[in-house]
Amino acid sequence: RRYKQTVGYWQCFSAAGKIWWKDIYSSAGLCGSQKDIRVKIGQSDFKLNGFFQNIAAYVSKKGSLNANVELQSNFIDAKDLSSESVAEKVDIQAERAFILPDDIEGVALLNIGQLKYETHTFNKLQSNLRIAKRVLTFDNLSLQNAGANIKGNAEIKEIKPEILLISTNVSSNNIYFKNLF
Repeated sequence: RRYKQTVGYWQCFSAAGKIWWKDIYSSAGLCGSQKDIRVKIGQSDFKLNGFFQNIAAYVSKKGSLNANVELQSNFIDAKDLSSESVAEKVDIQAERAFILPDDIEGVALLNIGQLKYETHTFNKLQSNLRIAKRVLTFDNLSLQNAGANIKGNAEIKEIKPEILLISTNVSSNNIYFKNLF
């Protein structure tokens, strides 16, 4: 059976929903015996499988959201997830605000085919991501960038609003600096 959605056609929906993500319309749903959520935002695609706990308390700002998920994607463009297009439409003098959440805790197994961030492209990105109190910890990180195979660990900590401390311990046997810039 096919169910027509505004964004396209999806098969075997047992549930469906609409998501508004920073002024970009998307659709999501659960398919038959599969327990994953599939979302497309701009050119980026996501398949999320796992569980979230404490949703009601999180939504009502009375508690933290706990997550244990697997995130798979063929392609993510970071600009699809930014609020830049919304900020351009609003004429206000914004103060610095925290980017990373302090009320989401959990783990995510990442498997991303290609991640684009401005002029950088990261391929075959895999990691065990831990999230807690404005800290993202990437354990067992592996990826390809500018022709290099990179492995290691990384941590991104937001120490003040929009001030990030990035720590890495990575290795590669084929880094070509010319390709990085």
